[in-house]
Amino acid sequence: MKLFIRIGLYVVIALVSIILLMLVFREYKQYQINMESKEIIQNGGISEVRKLTIGGISQYILVDGQSKENPFIIFLHGGPGQPFPFGVSSRNQFPVITEKFNAVYFDQRGSGKSFDKNIDVETMNIEQFISDTNEVIDFVRKEYSQDKVYLVGMSWGSIIGLQLANRDPDKFYGYIGIDQIVNIKDGQVLGKQWLKDIAKDDKNLLDQIESFGEPPYYGELESQYSDIVNKYNGFNYKDENTKGANLFKLAGRSLVSPDYSLKDIYASFVSGATFSLIDSKELQKEIINTDFNELTIFKTPFYIIQGKHDKVANFELAKSYFDRIDAPKKKFITLENSAHMPNEEDFEFLIQSILQLNEH
Repeated sequence: MKLFIRIGLYVVIALVSIILLMLVFREYKQYQINMESKEIIQNGGISEVRKLTIGGISQYILVDGQSKENPFIIFLHGGPGQPFPFGVSSRNQFPVITEKFNAVYFDQRGSGKSFDKNIDVETMNIEQFISDTNEVIDFVRKEYSQDKVYLVGMSWGSIIGLQLANRDPDKFYGYIGIDQIVNIKDGQVLGKQWLKDIAKDDKNLLDQIESFGEPPYYGELESQYSDIVNKYNGFNYKDENTKGANLFKLAGRSLVSPDYSLKDIYASFVSGATFSLIDSKELQKEIINTDFNELTIFKTPFYIIQGKHDKVANFELAKSYFDRIDAPKKKFITLENSAHMPNEEDFEFLIQSILQLNEH
């Protein structure tokens, strides 16, 4: 009996020691990041979190740049509910970007630092997110004396960004869609056929896929469908020659961010994600019913960066859509070794591709 008590005590001591070490490491990294920010500000840059009242609630942005003279670029993260990799926890994370741009990272309604358990679920709809983002854009333009900004929408963020680029082109130097969503239902149709081709010699898998019926898929059915897509690398591509995306590396900055409390971290991974992705059922339906096929005329430069193996924001759909776009300038950039999440090599290429668009 005493032996078991002693072992239990050692386990508790070990766990407490690990937690303390992690907290010490977090505090050290926060100190480092804050010192870097202080130096950036002293050298004429910007490094600040702003709490704004947007759409009737408190929402947060991080403005991060090494020179106030550079143009501003606003990032709309994916999710919804998970502000990675371009969220308020990104202070000093992407110095290659902030050397050329003043980056604005926005934790959207219900996400990360902008999560609040009292947010009315009825406000979780696409038009409200578009309105919120428009308020952020106008704040940045006024506060930092900018006529225009660049706008980047990633995955879910591309649903918001594309519509703003179409409605208010005079506010933007250009729009960049990463993992651009065009039509989720059509993507599910193509994804189902892709899975059936994979499963042609696996009767159990084929039966499971056929049991889903015809798209669109919502709720639990969508979750089951997505699980199989993920299993066969349609979300995070990897093969014998290609490493998949390091999801911890893309999201891990939040764990040591000086701008994130432990509550913000929990919201980013759990409560905000659950609220935005599961509790907000009408928002999920809106996303799955998104259809941009007729929205093809843009008065601002238009760019798409898409993973070749993406079966979530389907690559073939994005390329076909891009070919029909009428814009003053346009470019389609392929991430050859990635699906929906860019792997490390392609992420670097993605960043460099964004930097090359700064030609105004």
